[in-house]
Amino acid sequence: MGKRTPNGTILVLALVMLIESLATGIPISYFPKYATSLGASVSSLGAFMSSFMASYAIMSPKMGGLSDRYGRKKLMMYGLAGDVVLGVAQGVAPNWVWLLLIRVINGVVASAAMVSGQALLMDVADSGKRGEVSGMIMSMSMFGHMVGPMFGGVIQSYSVNRGFSLITSYRIPYFIDSILAAIALGLIIWKIPYQETESENHNVGNLHTGIHNELVEIHGQVQNKLRINELSKPLKILLVFTFINGLIEGVTMPLIVLFLGDKFQMVPYKIGTFLSVSGIVGLFATMYAGKLADRYGRKPFIVLGSFVSYVSSIFIPIVDTLSFALCFTALWSVADNTGSPSLLALRTDLTDETNRGRIFGYFGSISMLGMIIGPIIGTYLYGTYQNVNLSLLGVSVPGYGLPFILLGIIGVFAVLMVQLLITEPEKQSRNVKEVDAK
Repeated sequence: MGKRTPNGTILVLALVMLIESLATGIPISYFPKYATSLGASVSSLGAFMSSFMASYAIMSPKMGGLSDRYGRKKLMMYGLAGDVVLGVAQGVAPNWVWLLLIRVINGVVASAAMVSGQALLMDVADSGKRGEVSGMIMSMSMFGHMVGPMFGGVIQSYSVNRGFSLITSYRIPYFIDSILAAIALGLIIWKIPYQETESENHNVGNLHTGIHNELVEIHGQVQNKLRINELSKPLKILLVFTFINGLIEGVTMPLIVLFLGDKFQMVPYKIGTFLSVSGIVGLFATMYAGKLADRYGRKPFIVLGSFVSYVSSIFIPIVDTLSFALCFTALWSVADNTGSPSLLALRTDLTDETNRGRIFGYFGSISMLGMIIGPIIGTYLYGTYQNVNLSLLGVSVPGYGLPFILLGIIGVFAVLMVQLLITEPEKQSRNVKEVDAK
C-alpha cells in the first residue's frame, strides 16, 4: 500500500515554490539595464546568467546529498535564508563585479533550496499521486515565472514615478525579493514537519562539517555517497534525456523570439503577449497531464508530449505564414508542458528516499548544463546561417531553421531511446519500493 499524502505539507511546498519562482522572476524585465548601470558591458551580460546556472549545476548534487544525510528541511532553511541575504546584497551591489559574484553565490543557495524542496515534495507524495503533485507544483512555479517579470517591472516603474533615481528603482525590487524569500522561510519553519533521516544523530555542527566535506575533494570510498556511474541503467537513460531536453528548452524560446521578429517583424510586446498566453495554456496542460499520468502511466505522456513538442519545433521555421508559426509555437509549449510532470514522477519512481536528494541534484545539474550549452550552440547556428538557404534531404530550408531542425531531430531520437530502453515500474512495484525504503 502507498502512504497517504499529507496535503498540508504539499500545499505549503507549492506555495513556497510559487513564492520562490515569483521572486526569481522579479528582476528579469530590468536586470540587463541594472547590470549595465553598474558598469557591465552589453557583451558580458550572458556571463551573469551563465554564472548563476553554472554554480547551480555544479552544487546541485552536493546539496542534494546533504539533504539526504541531514534532512530536507534544514537544507531548504539554509537556502532560503541565503536568498534573503543575497536579495539585499544584489540590491546594494556597488558595481558589476560584486553583482556577478553575488549571482554565483546565489546559484549555490538556490540549489540548496530547490533540490531539497523538490526531493521533500516527492518524499511526502503518495506514489500513486506523484504525477498530479508534480503537475501542481510545476504549474505554481510556471505561474510565478510568468507573473514575476511583470511584478518586478511594475515595482520598478512605480519607484521611478515616486521620484527615485533610475538606478535606485532597479535596486528596490530586490528588497521585495528578499521579503518574499523571508516569507517562504517562515512557512517552512512554521508548517513543514521535521523529516527524520538516517543521519538523525548529526547536529547542526555536523551539517557545517558535511558542507565543508562536500566542497572539497575526498579521496577513497565515501559511505552513502551514490556516484553518478552507480545509477541504474534507466536513471542513466533519463539523465541523457534530461540533458537533451534542457538543451532544447534552453534554446527554443530565444530562437522563437528571434525568428518571429526577423521573419514576421513582430514587435517585442506582441511576442511577449503571445508567449505569455501560450505559457498559461501550457500551465493547464501541466496540471492535468500529471494527474492523468498517475492513472495511465508516466511513459506515454513523456513520449507523446516530448515527441509532439520536438516535431513542432522542427516545423516552426519552415512555415510561411505567421498564423501557422504561432500555431506550432503554441503546440510546442503545450506539448512540452504535458511531459514534464510525468518525467519528474518517473524519476522519483526509480529512486528511493535514501539517495533521492543526490539523484535529484544530478538531474538538476544535467538539465542546467543543457540550458547553458543550448543557447550557445543554437544562437551561433542561427546567426551564422540566417541569411542563407540550405538543402536538407532535398528540401529547401531557410538557414535560420537549422538549429530548430537539428535539435528537434536529436530530441526525437531521445524520445525513442526512452520508449525502447526504459520499462516503467508498475504501480504495485512503486508502492513496494516505498515500503522497502522505510
